[in-house]
Amino acid sequence: MITSSNEQKLAEVIDWLRTHDIEYDSNAIELRRDEASGAFSVYAIQHLSDEQTLCRIPKETVLSRRTCGAADALEESELGGVLALAFCVLYEKALKERSPWCGYLNSIPEEEHLPLLWDEDDLRMADGTDVQLMLQRDMPLLINDYNEHIVPLGEQTGMDPADYTYERFLQAASLVSSRAFEIDAYHGESMVPLADLFNHQTSTPLTEGEHVHFETDADVCPHCGANGACMCADSDEEFEAPDTEDPDDFDEREEPELYDPEEWLAPADHQADPSTWDTTHEVDFLEMNMVRTCAPGEEVFNTYGNHGNAYLLSHYGFAEPKNPFDEVILPMKTIIENASRKLGDERVQERVQFWVHIGRDIVDDIMQPEDDSDDDDHDEEEEEEDGSEGSDAGSERADGSDEEGGDYEMTDDFHFDSSGKASCNLLAFLHIILVDTAVFQAFVEDPAKFDRYVRAMETGGWTSTGGPTSKKTRSTGNKVRATQSPLHRAVKMILHDFANERLDRYSTTLENDRTSLKNLTETASPVRRFCLLLRIGEKEVLMRAKKNYGITTRILRGVSYCYSFCIYLAAAECEELGVVVRRANLRTQKRLAAAVLKCGQRKIWLDPNEVNEIANANSRQNIRKLAKDGLIIKKPEAAVSRFRTRERAAAKRLGRHTGPGKRKGTNEARMPTTVLWMRRMRVLRRLLRKYRESGKIDRHLYHELYMKAKGNVFKNKRVLMEYIHKAKAEKARVKLLEDQAQAHRVKGKEARARRQGRIDAKKEALRTGVVPATEAK
Repeated sequence: MITSSNEQKLAEVIDWLRTHDIEYDSNAIELRRDEASGAFSVYAIQHLSDEQTLCRIPKETVLSRRTCGAADALEESELGGVLALAFCVLYEKALKERSPWCGYLNSIPEEEHLPLLWDEDDLRMADGTDVQLMLQRDMPLLINDYNEHIVPLGEQTGMDPADYTYERFLQAASLVSSRAFEIDAYHGESMVPLADLFNHQTSTPLTEGEHVHFETDADVCPHCGANGACMCADSDEEFEAPDTEDPDDFDEREEPELYDPEEWLAPADHQADPSTWDTTHEVDFLEMNMVRTCAPGEEVFNTYGNHGNAYLLSHYGFAEPKNPFDEVILPMKTIIENASRKLGDERVQERVQFWVHIGRDIVDDIMQPEDDSDDDDHDEEEEEEDGSEGSDAGSERADGSDEEGGDYEMTDDFHFDSSGKASCNLLAFLHIILVDTAVFQAFVEDPAKFDRYVRAMETGGWTSTGGPTSKKTRSTGNKVRATQSPLHRAVKMILHDFANERLDRYSTTLENDRTSLKNLTETASPVRRFCLLLRIGEKEVLMRAKKNYGITTRILRGVSYCYSFCIYLAAAECEELGVVVRRANLRTQKRLAAAVLKCGQRKIWLDPNEVNEIANANSRQNIRKLAKDGLIIKKPEAAVSRFRTRERAAAKRLGRHTGPGKRKGTNEARMPTTVLWMRRMRVLRRLLRKYRESGKIDRHLYHELYMKAKGNVFKNKRVLMEYIHKAKAEKARVKLLEDQAQAHRVKGKEARARRQGRIDAKKEALRTGVVPATEAK
């Protein structure tokens, strides 16, 4: 039921849209507002067909850094992106009724309940998830941006300090994160009225996806916003003033005009019929066009992009079940720290620098070969704009470290996708970290070799023949079965370990989360529901990753001692890359180690990271020192596994594998009745002795039960115990009856004695003539 206050809110929003020439087909769609949450949504009134235009929004009505009242201050500070838009929201909210967007800003909530505004209880439910990683990365940046940019801008524009506090900044940032659209090169990120009322829906096995797309002409002049020829299009160079001081000689560049409040507040005629919309207006429009049919009464959905639940929850405040774009992030910093502990910081940093400066660009070019020159030019223009207007784009490198090196943040595309497969960037980075030194030097000297290596890895990688062949194989000419290279197997092991470590970070299991989600009530907190959906999605991705990169026992034996982050390439890889890898001859060291450790040479493992030091060992004493330091190891005995035996025995205890087909011999032969009799007698007699010694039964009952057991009266121990309990109860009952009878007899005997005494007293009185005292009274 819609209350009067809810209807008033809807009326205010619709009136503001009409006043500012924002047109929508009121015969096709209607706006609704949920009174509990205050959220708006769009529903279809009639059947909506493909390519139907639902609404048109003038670019003049969007709130951006170009149209805001503080546009001059933002232009002077060269601040852009979502940070500039967040300040625009703060500034226009501080103006209140004087702001042209007052009605629009009053219609949206004060904040979106994003993770950056959660309390400790809500944040605890996101422990171990990508949302926690994003918060750890973003919160220090937000604090830094607030102190360096928002506070000076607020002072410069004369705002009241209470209007741009850190809490209000976070609220504005949450609105911008969840509602902003990328308009064009001139406006950039902007708040678009009416367009942000369409809710998001991803195409999943449970839903069909969005109905409308947001369409705009983004190819405009980045200086004046003109759609077409303009004065700024003649030259991309910056305007330079002539040497003369005559003002008439200056060809001033036309600056964009700021909004006029009187013009904004002027009434405008609104036509609900799309056929009457003015198509000759000079102002550019944004459109919401149908891409999928929608039945009457259904909600009309937009799409915010193909994002996983972690991104949706951190930027929009919700999560979706069965999201096909779920992924799990592996921070670059964590990978580098793990590698540095095994390889050493110097070696890892050298390879990280190669990835940052060369490797990343090569992989990006391979993964996006369809980019043409025009797109590259457009991307360069955007990068230049972002670098000049962004707050931190020019001060930090793309990897999150400064020019002198330092901490590497979570900026690279390292993740497991929804199918549990590692991203191409992650695979290439791990190969750079683990590859042999000689091969890495070849990559540094000739990056084209790394390009060929990545392309081959993308198509499935090389295979190795598994080592030297036997005489029989060489004589018969049989081919050796191809296997994956040791490097590829090591990468699989590391990815498998990463998935395991990430799963260990969660405080609950996948089954527990599924049960909790199933048992949630309608009154449960939305944050709890969204966090459960997020954890379930991430754990399912990690389980798929463990399955994809699981290592069998056979492969594990071959590479378990090579898990020291220094893996050699297969012969086919070295030959393809033209790399000559010279190996030290360690035959003598292996022979001496076998003699010292008292085992065969097959059981000796030599650390591939310390080949040079091992090669210098030429005595048994040096071999003993290397074995003590762990550079030479005696492999454990490969004993026959009893796993299958224990598994079968456990199954047989449950009654499996005991059917007629598994039985050999007659019943008497398989289990003689004599043996069963002896076992049963021993159990019964052991129980009788125990009860007799503890005093639970006397020797008479013991003898009686012993003879009954010998006579096959008791089927098992349970029957004997029940008989003992009944016998003891019966004996206690009989004793009780006997005691009662004995007490009754004693009582009667005493009564008879008293009666006889009275009779004797009367006789004595008659005889003597003395009246008894009782009769005299």
